[in-house]
Amino acid sequence: MLDYTHVLLAPLGTQAHVVTLALDQLLVCHYPISEVIVVHPKGTSPSSLQNALEALTREFQGGHYGQTGRSIHMRDVVLHSNDVALEEITDDFSMEGARETMDTLIRELKLSNHIIHLVSGDNHLMVLLSFTSVLIHFEPADHLWHLFIPEPIQERINNEHMMHVLPDAGVRLVEVPYARMAQPILTRLLNPLTAPSAHKEQFSQPEEEELLRCQSVLDRVTPRQRDILLLFAKGLTPQEVAESLGISLVTVNSHKTALLVLCRETWGMSPDRHLSYDYFRITFTRYVEDQGFRLLKQRGL
Repeated sequence: MLDYTHVLLAPLGTQAHVVTLALDQLLVCHYPISEVIVVHPKGTSPSSLQNALEALTREFQGGHYGQTGRSIHMRDVVLHSNDVALEEITDDFSMEGARETMDTLIRELKLSNHIIHLVSGDNHLMVLLSFTSVLIHFEPADHLWHLFIPEPIQERINNEHMMHVLPDAGVRLVEVPYARMAQPILTRLLNPLTAPSAHKEQFSQPEEEELLRCQSVLDRVTPRQRDILLLFAKGLTPQEVAESLGISLVTVNSHKTALLVLCRETWGMSPDRHLSYDYFRITFTRYVEDQGFRLLKQRGL
């Protein structure tokens, strides 16, 4: 029988109490949380973010949660892109870096038998960027929570810098029904005839024409770019592609940028339209099933 570890995954803005209030609620509900992971931008020091991190560190001295004395370890993860820490999320580059950081973290936690409790607190953008990963990787035992704090209690917390409240304060966790939300989204994405208009460039074309466009792209790339594209089409992340091919993440991202430029040209998209590496998986999956996997097998990938 697998030994699962319950972890609280908390994107952090500037309000440290969001983490402790969510943890208090989970413990009251008898979830055996043994680890807390706080994800945040690098920020600058001194800053509200640094103050929040210091406040949380004081709550978890010596690997124990001060409120209960339970053995709960806290660690923080800094958002990054191409191995460079992100100070803020301000543009497409940092947005993609934040999304990839969250996706990689969630994937790694699920591969190591963790049950995830993802809490939406004061950094809603990071939770929003994580939603695709939630839809793909979460299992029935995982939870996506919204932390509700009554306005009078929030004002008191802000004024008195409180990290905990009484049980009758009205603070509670509300579960977000991501599984029910995912079903219509995935159904539409998997059906080329009913895909949303936002993706019509990659789904509304007849299948034969789509395969020809995929072939056109692969005919115009280098052997290394072909390998990278096909691995992306299999669902690998940039870091996994780099490890699979034995090359640096910087090299993978350089080729990824060139490949996305070629895809925009081939599908007649605006040059400034934002695309991520997920585009390769969505667009080239059918082609890979028909032809690409044979190329991968020949190359021993």
